Amino acid sequence: MPPAPFPKGYPKKVAVSSLPDQVRSWYQMSGEAKFAVAIAPGVWAELPPGATVADAVAAELYDGFCASIKAYERKYTPGQQHAGTCW
Repeated sequence: MPPAPFPKGYPKKVAVSSLPDQVRSWYQMSGEAKFAVAIAPGVWAELPPGATVADAVAAELYDGFCASIKAYERKYTPGQQHAGTCW
């Protein structure tokens, strides 16, 4: 059986203010997003005003820590890479 597309408990809506410095600053530069979607530990997607969690997930534009994004892709989306920014 293939793995679930997300770790247990994810995706979930989180406040941008709760994100690590690099990601929080990146999202605050746009000045609009107050929330993000945690895709997996260390992996987030911006949640623009009016968008749903499903919209953010479907955009597949994931930001976060490079190692966390690669680990997520390896386990949950083998062979797929996601656009976004990593640190």
